[in-house]
Formats: sequence, C-alpha cells, structure tokens
Amino acid sequence: MRTKKILEELYNTLKDAGAKELTFSEKEETGLPYDVVVMLLDGFGTTTNTAQCEFYFLTKEELGTDMFFCRITLTEEVVPENIPGLCAEIAVLNLELPLGAFSFDVMENALIYQANLPLSPGLSTIEIQEEADGCIASAISVSGRFAGTLVPLAVTWRR
Repeated sequence: MRTKKILEELYNTLKDAGAKELTFSEKEETGLPYDVVVMLLDGFGTTTNTAQCEFYFLTKEELGTDMFFCRITLTEEVVPENIPGLCAEIAVLNLELPLGAFSFDVMENALIYQANLPLSPGLSTIEIQEEADGCIASAISVSGRFAGTLVPLAVTWRR
C-alpha cells in the first residue's frame, strides 16, 4: 500500500534530519488500524516538556475518504483542577486557528493538538507526500506557537 511507503519515506526523512526519538510501527505490531510514525519533540511548550507526534493515514475503508492525521500530544499530565480553565482557553483559541484544533483527551488525561487532512482522489504519491509534509510542518508550527501558554496552564497546580 502506498501510504505505508509514504510513512516509511517520512520516517527516513525525519531520521536523516536528525530526529532522535523516532519510530515507525506497522499496524500488525500495534493492533491499531493503521501504520504510524511517532516522533518525540523535547522542550515543546516548556523546557522540561516532551511532546509526542503521531503521523498516520486512514483509508477509505475506515472513513469513506483518504485522510492524513497529525496528532501531537503536548502533555499527559493535566491537573484535574485545571481542566475547566484549560478547556475554556482551548475553546477560545480554536476559533482563531488556521489549521487543526486543540482538545483535552479525557481517556488519556492529555492535552492534544490534531490536524486532519483530507486527500483528494487521484493524487500521485509525490503529491500525497507533499501534502503530508505541509500538514506536519503546519501542525508542529501551530501547536508549538501555543504550547508555551497551554502546557503550563494544564500542568501547574493552582489554588
């Protein structure tokens, strides 16, 4: 399947660019319905924070359309008392975002950013790679711009 090849190429590109914490996992290994590239970004939002980026495709069988997903987990350590304020800040912020959205994942106690890109039918492999690369660059840029505000809001104890 060409999406697997695209993810393998993405993995190699990120590795060649110096990404240190990087994995490529096939769906047979993970039990997920997709292959995934996972990359860790140190110092994302605060100097001590590490964000986890996941990049994957879901195909027509799962969604009725081809989609590329960029999911960035900014932190899995949200202080329960901070959830209402965090969600209020996210709601205001999401109105202005050019791409994707922040959210609070209740199951993982995580602050996440996700950008989903629908892929037009008939795109070549190179065109899909270019679209995915653009989505990744935008997702990291947008989430990184606001991580410095949202991560401390999520993880700092307040009275």
